[in-house]
Amino acid sequence: MKRIEFYIGILSIDKHSLYSYIKGINSILSEEHQVEILGEFDDPYGYYELICKGSWHSYDHFNVHNGPSYIKSLQHYEEENYDHIN
Repeated sequence: MKRIEFYIGILSIDKHSLYSYIKGINSILSEEHQVEILGEFDDPYGYYELICKGSWHSYDHFNVHNGPSYIKSLQHYEEENYDHIN
């Protein structure tokens, strides 16, 4: 299972909500798909960013179709290989 690093952008006032969301999805995902928070920073030219590590399956929980509406941006710099989602 390939783990990727990805970045979630939110408004800083939504930080607690995002942490709760991550805790919730980690409670239902298998260990190999759980999200790890590597760090966070407040981008002066953008959103409050959380640096996360997880699988493509866990990444999908944050996209605009599946994730909470307060997520403003989602980025990764890995080549997508959807053969390894499940």
